Amino acid sequence: MELHIVKDVSVLINAFGAGNCFLLSYVYIKGKSRDLGLNAQVLSFLFFIIGIVIFNTILNFAGYGHVLYVFEPISNALTWAIAPLLYLYIRSNASTGKRKRVGVVHLLPFYIILSFTIGILSFSNTGIGNWGTRILDHKTMLLLWNLHFLVYISMSFYLLRKWKKGKIKMTIVIFWSITSIWFLNLFFHMYRIFVHELPNLLYLNITLLFTILMLWVSYQKLAVSHKERVTKAIRKRKREAKYLGGNYDSLITSMRENKYYRDSNLNIRTLSQQLDMPYHELSNLINQKYNRNFNEFINSFRISEVEEALRSGQHTSLTIMGIAQKAGFKSSSVFYTAFKKEKGITPVAFIRQQTPTS
Repeated sequence: MELHIVKDVSVLINAFGAGNCFLLSYVYIKGKSRDLGLNAQVLSFLFFIIGIVIFNTILNFAGYGHVLYVFEPISNALTWAIAPLLYLYIRSNASTGKRKRVGVVHLLPFYIILSFTIGILSFSNTGIGNWGTRILDHKTMLLLWNLHFLVYISMSFYLLRKWKKGKIKMTIVIFWSITSIWFLNLFFHMYRIFVHELPNLLYLNITLLFTILMLWVSYQKLAVSHKERVTKAIRKRKREAKYLGGNYDSLITSMRENKYYRDSNLNIRTLSQQLDMPYHELSNLINQKYNRNFNEFINSFRISEVEEALRSGQHTSLTIMGIAQKAGFKSSSVFYTAFKKEKGITPVAFIRQQTPTS
């Protein structure tokens, strides 16, 4: 009775683990993940395959393997991709920001085995199908698979040794978890061949390591996402306190001190990065607090600098347009239009006003 309960609990936990793998696979390929680009694709495929392996183990243990007879050979073919994907994931991280293309050569054995498996399944009731099945079930294939796995595990371990440990916590856990599961499976398989049979429940419990691994990855991902949300909220409150609170206008002060407006190619995204402020928040601040659009807001600083230069007589040594360009205006038409809109008169008329009459 107790053994039966243990079996049921193991099946349920593994089923939960398989579902978690598929969920992680979806999150990494579709969601907003920290692991972008190549890492997201590789991890998504890796977790999907691990989910298939766990699900196949559950089917066989529960006695339903014969119902989906094509599932096990497909699952076995997919396992040829686990070690290369692990290596590609580690190699991508080790590239220090330089994205490396997924080498087809590393997944070539997987593509060959998968294609061969699908081919013999298509001719399962023929002599070709029976011949192909004997090849896949031969002990030589198991030996080749383990050698293939060992090569990529060794290559991955070599890359990991060159890293700084503080930067790769999750990668180390994934590597050693998959390596341990492979080693345990190999050890128990050899024990069964050379010593005696082992209970099937043992093999089911080995997959629990996969389940634990997936749960840990999910926890880490949720913890990181929560931390990012909290950090984002804190930074937003600080920005609001800085730019919307207080008795002085920090945005105006920052613009005047740093003279961001002098960049003739300045846009709202560039300015938001310099201010460490999301551009949509900056846009709302300018629209609501200053009742202007971005171009009008920036041009007001440029016009103010031009006005100060004209008052101090700089136009006697520089052309008016030279002063305007120094302030950040790119073209004369934009400058003259903005100046007249801001001051109500042209620059020339403004200069005349500054000239004392005799």
